[in-house]
Amino acid sequence: MVRGSGDGWWEQEADPGAGGIDQFLCNADQLNRGLRSAMVTAFTALLLSDGRVTKIQTDPSPENERAIRSYKRAGFEAVREVDTPDGRALLMIKARTDKADQVAEGAVQQQVLADVHASDGAPEWPRLNLGI
Repeated sequence: MVRGSGDGWWEQEADPGAGGIDQFLCNADQLNRGLRSAMVTAFTALLLSDGRVTKIQTDPSPENERAIRSYKRAGFEAVREVDTPDGRALLMIKARTDKADQVAEGAVQQQVLADVHASDGAPEWPRLNLGI
């Protein structure tokens, strides 16, 4: 949860149910394939399945257009630019949705988990089937 993170991070966040995510894709061959959107959609569905989580936030650089597009595809909305300990960032939030949306996202999550289990718990990410 982001509230009380310390070190200058999210000091104004009052919602005890606010969570945060960060991730990196490092293999250039995996860019522009929708992997981040699929991964973030599945991961946020898992996080939001916990009734205590009210929203998920992330904070890409305002110049990182690829990440911003990807987060938008995964259901995040841009809120405003903020100053963080790492510099200027675009605060993006994905709030809890109605049950129908959670069920749809749960289907994506189940497919990702099935692919992980099919590889005996040691997924080879380039071959992970994210429905793309």
